[in-house]
Amino acid sequence: MGLGQAAWHLKETPYADYTWTEYIDNHLKMGIRNFVLGHITITESRIEFGGGARMRQEWQETGAFKYLRRNVIAKGGRILVDIKFTDFHRTVFDETVFLEEVAEFVKEFPVDGFRILANLEYKYPGIRGYKSEQEYFGSVKALLKTIRKLNKILAIWFKGSSWAEIFKHELGSLADINFLSLDIRNDTDIAVFNTDRYAEAVLLNASWAGMAPDKIILSIPLAAYGSIPRLGSYGYRAIVLDHGADPEGDGVVPGNSEQTNFYYFFSQKRGIDKIHLARDRGLHGISVESDRRRTYVDLKPWSPRSLTHALASNV
Repeated sequence: MGLGQAAWHLKETPYADYTWTEYIDNHLKMGIRNFVLGHITITESRIEFGGGARMRQEWQETGAFKYLRRNVIAKGGRILVDIKFTDFHRTVFDETVFLEEVAEFVKEFPVDGFRILANLEYKYPGIRGYKSEQEYFGSVKALLKTIRKLNKILAIWFKGSSWAEIFKHELGSLADINFLSLDIRNDTDIAVFNTDRYAEAVLLNASWAGMAPDKIILSIPLAAYGSIPRLGSYGYRAIVLDHGADPEGDGVVPGNSEQTNFYYFFSQKRGIDKIHLARDRGLHGISVESDRRRTYVDLKPWSPRSLTHALASNV
């Protein structure tokens, strides 16, 4: 089993007191050897850096990618890059354009594969100017099949609210690796999303969709949700530092003195429980899941109180 860490978007805020080299070294020392870097988007079949020119410049100038790749290869690990398609509801995937873009990208950043963030909820039936559902998912499948032709690892990151589309369009058996998010589907999941029972339900859907256990990675979110949803959500770091949650506890903390609102999150204990579940089920591994806006983040990953540290120490 392996642990993947979504390690690379922007430096943590407030400003981090470490260099990229120190950041990478500290992850490697914990035994983490597989990384998902992000993020990148596909618009009109062209690759764009999610952070724009600044992000690309940082990747190029710091030498961090080369340093990471050299060390990951030495440890027998893999590097994937996270990609989100943005406009398949309006445009048709162009394989020729995408292959040209990928060829240029991998010259700069020779990654081992691509993880597609599957935005699978089709919301535009019959709206003028938008593609039909069949055309939309035709582009999704074309993208996946094109990546397969590149002799690269094909991974898909599935969110829990998309199972109907996964079943209908037979997307469950296409990838080498399936990242299954344990994030909530709706507000009714808040009090249970960190439980083994919830993970078991996700795995049952995955089995029905044709996913082999050894191709599944459970993706553990760094989010904390309130039992009164309108009062907002936080990340792991905020729920520990600002709300006093116990990292080693059961993954719940009162949100106010009256105890009328509770925040539920993946504590270290809840995360380690999923490692045992993954082992029992013969899964590929475990990963830590942040969000692209960096709303939900960990403590310093090598801090003994962090979720990443707990998972890496128990894999």
